[in-house]
Amino acid sequence: MLVIVAAGVVVYSIRKSNQLFDLGLEAHTRCALAGTYPALSPRFAPMPQALLGAAGTREAVSAHQCTIEDREYVHVILRIDAMLVSVLLTQKRDQETFPREFAGRTEEASGVTLHETRRAEKSVAAFESGNWLGYVISGLPEEKNSQLARKLVPVIDRYAKA
Repeated sequence: MLVIVAAGVVVYSIRKSNQLFDLGLEAHTRCALAGTYPALSPRFAPMPQALLGAAGTREAVSAHQCTIEDREYVHVILRIDAMLVSVLLTQKRDQETFPREFAGRTEEASGVTLHETRRAEKSVAAFESGNWLGYVISGLPEEKNSQLARKLVPVIDRYAKA
């Protein structure tokens, strides 16, 4: 009986983690990769500037608010190594929290747990910050996306808690 319960917990955790990874991946695909984003919005100007410094790049492509499938995101798009990188924040809804990790891997970055995986040929780093889910998503190799996420998490976390 204990084995059945343990297997159920693992299956639930993998499914839940993948659902949360897919929230960010869907926004990246339908907004950044589809090219449907607006130019830099003055409303979000401070955030991309802080992210650019942390990322060590000079090109912010867009900073805007978008809605994908009835869900609002603050979306900053950077260009790194000719690759579009989405930095996303969306408010958590009921029961949207990462379970113990069985899908992907986890690591600590500035006191925040990063949940990382590769899905649909994209590298996804996700985390929770107060009432927000945050994402760093790109087509960069996993290790490069992970390094980038570790640099960006303190900046994103600061904005999420503001």
